[in-house]
Amino acid sequence: IPGILLPRSSPLNPALSCSTVMNAVPAIDELVEEYLLFRGFHSTLRAFRADLKDDSATAFDPSALADQIIACAVDLDLDHLWHLWDFVAGKLTPPRPNGDHRGTTVRVSADLRVLLLRLVLVSAHAQRKPDVIEKI
Repeated sequence: IPGILLPRSSPLNPALSCSTVMNAVPAIDELVEEYLLFRGFHSTLRAFRADLKDDSATAFDPSALADQIIACAVDLDLDHLWHLWDFVAGKLTPPRPNGDHRGTTVRVSADLRVLLLRLVLVSAHAQRKPDVIEKI
């Protein structure tokens, strides 16, 4: 990408610092806007710009992420819930070179997943959705 120097590591790599990502966000946002304009996705571009206005106050906000996870559980949006959970759990439990995953963060991650499952079950019961309960 001309004019932008990004590290070669993956965004999910713990070696990639938050400050590096934060510094790159405006340039990436501009590239996304240019791409949407180039492809003629005008309504998507309008939606993207509207989301950017809302995002400026909550970018990388852990409490906003937690609120979104809880909202997905209560709304029974399981696909989005588990997608977000996989992202968060990946941050809580980075892979170890020796394959040992018995650390405290793994136990915390497992405990939080159980609590999320309970919230989904309670929400499904309250909303009379036995099919969701059977899936869990």
